[in-house]
Amino acid sequence: MYKGDLARRYDLITAFEVFEHLPQPATTLGHLFRVRPKFIIASTEVYSGQDSEWWYLAPLEGQHVFFYSRNDLQLLASRNGYAYYPLRGWHMFAKEPLTQTQFWKVWGLTSDKALRLFRATLPFSETWNWVQRDLNKAVEHIRSNFS
Repeated sequence: MYKGDLARRYDLITAFEVFEHLPQPATTLGHLFRVRPKFIIASTEVYSGQDSEWWYLAPLEGQHVFFYSRNDLQLLASRNGYAYYPLRGWHMFAKEPLTQTQFWKVWGLTSDKALRLFRATLPFSETWNWVQRDLNKAVEHIRSNFS
């Protein structure tokens, strides 16, 4: 489910812990890339030959249905006309290739210290409001789709 309207133009689309849940990733991710945002930043664990004991498989939950190697992510980017950059456990797709200086600026902005500073600027009450809002939306979605 998208939050937003893919008919609009976006500079940045984020997909945190989403890619591994897509049963038809080429189709679904194709929609995101066709919007032509400047950047897509995603998080997902990278498959690199792990065995059946890999914690990320989560077979009992049955929700992780697709896994990506770094080569898969690079191929996804190039097939859609994007550059791919692994970024501190995240994956960044850029419509225009970054210069080395631009890449290091992004690298600095995504450091643990910078992210902690950003998170620290959000008041707890506002963060809690977001959590409650998202939980209410989830309950609404479940009621309307499974009643």
